[in-house]
Amino acid sequence: MVDSVFGREQKKSSNSFYVLASLPSSPALFHTSGLVDSSYYPLCAPPDISHIISTEPSRSESKVHRTQQQAKCLRVFQGLIVVCVVACVVVGGIAGLINLLLRFGDDDFGFEEIVPVIVPFEELSAQGTSNFDTPSQIHLTQGDESGLAMVVSWVTSRTTCGEVVYRPVGSKLTAVAKPTSTPQQYTYKYTLQPGSYTSGLIHHVLLTNLKANQVYEYRCGCSSGGYSSSYQFKAWGSEPERSHRAEIEPEAETNEFTVSGGFEQHNTDTQSPYSLIVIGDLGQTRDSARVIAHAMRSTPDFSHALIVGDLSYADSAEANTVARPCSQQRWDSWFDMLQPMAATRAVMVLPGNHEIELNTDMKNWRLDTTTPEGETQPPFLSYDRRFRLPYSASPDIFSNTQHQLKFTKFGTVANFNQMLPAQAQHFEPKTEGRFYSFNTPFAHVIMLNSYEGADFSGPYDHTSAQYKWLETDLQGVDRSVHPWVVVCMHAPWYSSSTDHQHEPQESPMQTALEHLLYRYGVDIVIAGHVHAYERTFPVFQNKRVEGAPTHIVVGDGGNREGHSIGYSGRPEWSAFRDDASYGYGHFTMVNASHAMWSWSRVQDDVKTHADKVWLVHNSFLESRVNKGVSVFPHSL
Repeated sequence: MVDSVFGREQKKSSNSFYVLASLPSSPALFHTSGLVDSSYYPLCAPPDISHIISTEPSRSESKVHRTQQQAKCLRVFQGLIVVCVVACVVVGGIAGLINLLLRFGDDDFGFEEIVPVIVPFEELSAQGTSNFDTPSQIHLTQGDESGLAMVVSWVTSRTTCGEVVYRPVGSKLTAVAKPTSTPQQYTYKYTLQPGSYTSGLIHHVLLTNLKANQVYEYRCGCSSGGYSSSYQFKAWGSEPERSHRAEIEPEAETNEFTVSGGFEQHNTDTQSPYSLIVIGDLGQTRDSARVIAHAMRSTPDFSHALIVGDLSYADSAEANTVARPCSQQRWDSWFDMLQPMAATRAVMVLPGNHEIELNTDMKNWRLDTTTPEGETQPPFLSYDRRFRLPYSASPDIFSNTQHQLKFTKFGTVANFNQMLPAQAQHFEPKTEGRFYSFNTPFAHVIMLNSYEGADFSGPYDHTSAQYKWLETDLQGVDRSVHPWVVVCMHAPWYSSSTDHQHEPQESPMQTALEHLLYRYGVDIVIAGHVHAYERTFPVFQNKRVEGAPTHIVVGDGGNREGHSIGYSGRPEWSAFRDDASYGYGHFTMVNASHAMWSWSRVQDDVKTHADKVWLVHNSFLESRVNKGVSVFPHSL
């Protein structure tokens, strides 16, 4: 593959080393009867001097002259051979060193060693050699918990080959990463509409050993089907740069904060690049597209996009009507809409109720393991196949809270005190990527599944896999490295909207898990589901409590179901709410003690924030409690 992709460059190299390529391989060929055989070296043939010397020289003079010329030629070629040998050793040593530095670090991933070459990156064909089948629906997800790996995913119609060609921006040295297996398809069988849907070929390729804070450019595809356009992403790593480890002091007479201890003295709005964009219930309407475009213009350097459930609104388990189109093709169009954002930074998702897509009664479905897709559709089928995310172990392998977490084919085993026995190394595909965690600079982000359990409503208590995993995950957070802990889910625990109240995924999950979030000092909890925006004061067990998490609902991403209009009174814990706008949230971490939360509406200018507050760790404020955050207003 490399030969065909980079053939033009190899031809240039062959020409530039023409003399080296022409050297005879056997030392015996260097001499014939004790002299250099000029037939192998046409550039050193004895010169024709007959037009200069009119008198024919004697036999002895001619022999001496030829001997001198051939000896001189021999010395020239001996010098050339030495230079070529030295050059080959140097080039080979550099190539070997580069190859060593660029090797994938863990053969257990099954990925081929990347191939370093001098690449005509811009010459990769977008059309391919025969079948025009370039990648579509390109999206990135973080490939490990350290932030130094990236999964590139895309879809083709027919082309089974695939690779990712990538390099640091500005470099000519390019790596090629290949998958371990052929791309996969899935078939969704409709029940309330005729026929079935078979997906395109879904490709997933891992890029590892990336350098923190380095920008990379990449193209995916292959020569036979064609390569994508060139995209760029930044490998953020999981720790902030040293320049962002400053302290912040509150000004004496305002609620503004300025930076000291390493930063220039000025407002912190432009200080930190460590921003997360948070969207809920996105869908694929004009308003959805406006939300994505607004977010990319307002915060062009955000590191990750978090989408907290209800993604495409394919709703394939429903009847397909003109007023409400429901089909698996809506997954394809959703990824196409998302690609400008998703191809340039990691998009981390979790499942909502619209990802279940179960085409039978939820309480009566069963998976027939004797057929590839089961007697009925397995739930979360499209979600599980299209994303490569960290995933949790199946509930049946837990005997206690010590357990193993793996990342789907791409990541490393977490360092727990006690690992599972060999017979317990089984992972159910139906739990893949539905609850997991990952790190960004300053933050540990936890993604929970509100629709866990056989009937998608629990149990959520200490007997469940999610509870055991969550407790162990929270215990393992190093707050000196990741001082901010963010928890995301779909169904909110705190919402004053009249919509989606008293659902089985809300109060039971809150009852089971809220004490863990409070005990371990989670800073912020973000949910969707309700198609409105709301931010609480720090709250625990339905009361304002100092040191408790701040809860936020961002279900206003623009989907086709519209707004959740109306409120049921004003609880004491509700700080700000809006049920008439589409928008998204920003979580910007300035340093270990201070962060900003803001919410933008798409009808406003990109620099305008309808809601904006400082979140300050109580440990920094020397508060009565040594966990959680206090909230201060921010000048809009």
